[in-house]
Amino acid sequence: HPRIKNRLADQLKNLHVNILQVDPAGYFHLLQLLDNCRFVLTDSGGLQKEAFWAKKPCITLRDETEWVETVAAGWNVLWNDFQGFDRYGKKDVTPYGEGHAAERIVEVISQC
Repeated sequence: HPRIKNRLADQLKNLHVNILQVDPAGYFHLLQLLDNCRFVLTDSGGLQKEAFWAKKPCITLRDETEWVETVAAGWNVLWNDFQGFDRYGKKDVTPYGEGHAAERIVEVISQC
C-alpha cells in the first residue's frame, strides 16, 4: 500500500534481492506474481484470500484477519504467530465446500 511504502521507505531499501516490493498490480498481473512466488507477505485482506486459492503460504502483516478460515486451513499466519515456513502451506483443505453445491441445491429443490 502506498501509505505503508512511504512510511517504511528506509527499511524497504534493504530488502533481500529475492524479495520484491511491487506497486499495486492488476488482477492478471497479481495472478502471475502469485504463480511465480514461494510465499506472500501482505496486509491486504484480498491478497490473503488470493494466496489461499493459489496455495501459496501467506504471512499477514496484521494482528488479526477477517479470513480466519485461511489461518485454520494452515495457509495463512499472522505475523506475530509465524514460527517458520515448514509449518505452513502443507494442508489440502476445502473450507468452502467440495464444489458440488449446485448438485445439492438441485437435489433439494427436486425433492420439494
